[in-house]
Amino acid sequence: MQHYRLYFLVISSLVLLACSRNKCEGQYDCTDLTGVEFRVLRTTDGTDLVFGPNRLYDKNGFKFYTLTGLDTTFFDYHLYYATHGTMDSTIGVTFPRGTATAYVRLSNGDVDTLAITYRSHTTNCGCTTTNISTVRVNNVTEVQGPGPLVQLRK
Repeated sequence: MQHYRLYFLVISSLVLLACSRNKCEGQYDCTDLTGVEFRVLRTTDGTDLVFGPNRLYDKNGFKFYTLTGLDTTFFDYHLYYATHGTMDSTIGVTFPRGTATAYVRLSNGDVDTLAITYRSHTTNCGCTTTNISTVRVNNVTEVQGPGPLVQLRK
C-alpha cells in the first residue's frame, strides 16, 4: 500500500509540473524580435555601397554602439549574404531591449543616429514579447518593424 501512495505522489507531481510549464516555452512565438537588417545604398540610383562591384564601404569596418554617460557599448553585427538572387545582402544587428538611441559608424567615419521604438504585446502562447516597432535614421527615415530592413541612403 505504501508503494502505491509513493507512486501516486510521484505521478501527481510530474503531471502538475508538466501543466505548470508554458505550453510554448522555447518557441518562436515567445522570442523578442529586436534585430534590424541594414543596407547602405546610393541615394541617386539605389546601388548597394557595401556588397557588390560598386562597394564604397568596408563591410568589416562598421561599428554599432550606444552611449550612456561616458560609457560606450558596442553591438556585434553579422553579414547576411544573398543567395540565389532572391534577396539582398544585409548587415544585421540585434539591439538589447530598451536601446532607444544607437549609432552606426560606417567604415569612412560617417555616423548615423538610429532612434528605436519598441512595442510589447501578448502572443498566442501567453508570452509577453517586445519587438522593434520603428527605426528612425537621422530623425528622418522611419522604418516599420518587426525585423525592419533599414536603408541608409548615401
